[in-house]
Amino acid sequence: PEVAPALSYPRACVTAVGDVDAMGNSVGKEATVQESVAGDTGRPPRKEHEATRGSAAADERRTTEDSPALVSGLRLVEGIVDTSGSPSEHDILVAWIRGTLERGRAGELPGNTYAPIPEKWRKRNQSREMLQFGTYTHSNRVETHVPVAPLPPELDAVVDALIARGALTELQRPDSCTINLYGPGQWIPPHIDNPAFDRPFVTVSLCSEQPMVLGRGMVWPEGGRGPSPEERLNETHALSLPVGSAVVVEGEAADEYEHAVPPVTAERISLTFRRRGRPGRETEQRTERAERCRRRCRDVRGAIVAAAEA
Repeated sequence: PEVAPALSYPRACVTAVGDVDAMGNSVGKEATVQESVAGDTGRPPRKEHEATRGSAAADERRTTEDSPALVSGLRLVEGIVDTSGSPSEHDILVAWIRGTLERGRAGELPGNTYAPIPEKWRKRNQSREMLQFGTYTHSNRVETHVPVAPLPPELDAVVDALIARGALTELQRPDSCTINLYGPGQWIPPHIDNPAFDRPFVTVSLCSEQPMVLGRGMVWPEGGRGPSPEERLNETHALSLPVGSAVVVEGEAADEYEHAVPPVTAERISLTFRRRGRPGRETEQRTERAERCRRRCRDVRGAIVAAAEA
């Protein structure tokens, strides 16, 4: 298979609405925007962007006016968490997260709400510390028998903002959130989010602007302290995630493409909101679709590695 060119990380800058982690196994409250995190309707209109394809120029940054959207189901909504003012909504939320992290490290959170970095991954600088609310996952497996804390008011307020700004509907209100805390150089390998969760899922970015990359059969090296751009193959799309923004992932972007976070250049916190799917045909079809994609990605990876070794 053809190997995709090296990517830049363009930040999408036009108004446009898109089309609509290994496998695991009721309508919520009415939205009420809380000013401490979610802000109010005095904000400027939200910006929505589709993912764009990167060029071969390593440090080129361009807008979607120059680069057509190619991934169906990937949408960026800016301004979910306000970064203006002192302290800003962003600052207040980050301070709460850091305080909760310290409580987790001290063993003060219930069950497995806090998850340290496994030692086998720490050696590679892979993964990150996590705080999990609503649902526990491990290595992209959903483990509903493992206890974690429910969504706290601070995260419910972010959900209210997502709904108020049109990133989600009330019927899509998440019941789970994973807070990922990345240090410089930490990264997450290519994966498809566990289909036990409904689509869309949404990730809110805090602290620093960093890229996510997508592809069908991305090849990242196994060893080292984090894959360099030269070592990563078959990345076909990239999207830069501004501070305070939300990326909404559904459709092809969620179930037919892998996504990954390359080694971050500065501290990053992300909030990934999901809703557990109910047993039934819809979840079964989503699982079948995701597994087909995983098989295709494995086949592509195998062919690329074989060609490189030939």
